[in-house]
Amino acid sequence: MNQPSKINPGRGRIVSYWLTGLILTLSLASLHGSIWRGSRDLHTHMEIIATLLAAIVGALALVRFYAKKNNTFLFIGTGFLGTALLDGYHAVVTSELILPLMPSDLPSLIPWSWLASRLFLSVMIFLGWYCWFRSQRVGAEGTISERTVYIYSGLFTLTCFLFFAFTPLPTGYFPDIAFHRPGEFGPALFFLAALIGYLKKGRWRDDSFEHWLILSLIIAVIGQTLFSSQSGQLFDYEFYIAHLLKNASYICVLIGLLFNMSLISRQAEEGEGLFRGAIESLQEGFAYYGPDDRLKIYNDEFVRLHSTVQDIIKPGLLFEDLVRITIQRGGIAKAVGREEEMLRERMEQHRNSPGSILRELTDGTWYIISEAKTPEGGIVVTHTDITELKDAE
Repeated sequence: MNQPSKINPGRGRIVSYWLTGLILTLSLASLHGSIWRGSRDLHTHMEIIATLLAAIVGALALVRFYAKKNNTFLFIGTGFLGTALLDGYHAVVTSELILPLMPSDLPSLIPWSWLASRLFLSVMIFLGWYCWFRSQRVGAEGTISERTVYIYSGLFTLTCFLFFAFTPLPTGYFPDIAFHRPGEFGPALFFLAALIGYLKKGRWRDDSFEHWLILSLIIAVIGQTLFSSQSGQLFDYEFYIAHLLKNASYICVLIGLLFNMSLISRQAEEGEGLFRGAIESLQEGFAYYGPDDRLKIYNDEFVRLHSTVQDIIKPGLLFEDLVRITIQRGGIAKAVGREEEMLRERMEQHRNSPGSILRELTDGTWYIISEAKTPEGGIVVTHTDITELKDAE
């Protein structure tokens, strides 16, 4: 009997990569040389959209990085935020209001400021892959600190701003050669290197973010090599297709980030559910107090062993308030007649985590309290009911 064939998502994704490349190349390249021309206003609007997209992608990538640190997201987040600044600068300085204040005219300013943005992003995405590759070979030494990434990215962006603001630029177009803007092959090479690297990495087979990142890189490579490099003059067909593909590549990364963050959220919810199920299965009372000494997590057995104060037990309750109210309501047998002294004694034990504490309640319940500090400064408390053992003595 033949077994049903398993669906291979990796194979389907390979097909999508080929189709993306072929469809974009054949459909858009067929109109090469079109006499259609756009306008400066259309260019400004497209760059404003690109700026907003890059800013959103950069912010989300850094949120993802700090939620679960991975240097790929650090480089991508920083790269897109820097690109948002450069794209925004590109849109502003080429606008009708600002252009007269610049030392260069449009045929120089637009291609070179565009190139700076594309080069920065391509290098940052490539470095995101290279940092992962290096960490696989040398371990933790291959990682790069956030501070280093932020400093060098900021310096590059600031240098670009000052350079374009004060330096007269040569023309960005070379009509006598086949590729009128040969500088576009610089970013294309970094995008291509990153594409090859992420394909070899292989996580695109089951990782939605890297799948969409590869689609973004395919679009970026096509945009740089087939369109941006062959734009012969401002606002021609190739010029705008390159801008359109740039925005499409940003959207691909955004989609990948949204899928990834949704997955992380689901995993966190599942993990929390498993953890809560585990602590509820414990026979001991369990509670966790955060570094601020407020109750974060507890199970039903913990509530049962605090029968006199069950109504106040909830997340956010201060440990000291729990002890004080328990004593005030006469819940601890040893505290009767010496309430303040008992409170001070229990708080001192709590701060110093002396080990096990034997406690008798006024309802006849006996239990052992154990406390342990966590690395982040919280305290785990367990209560073990030994009433039956005491009654048997």
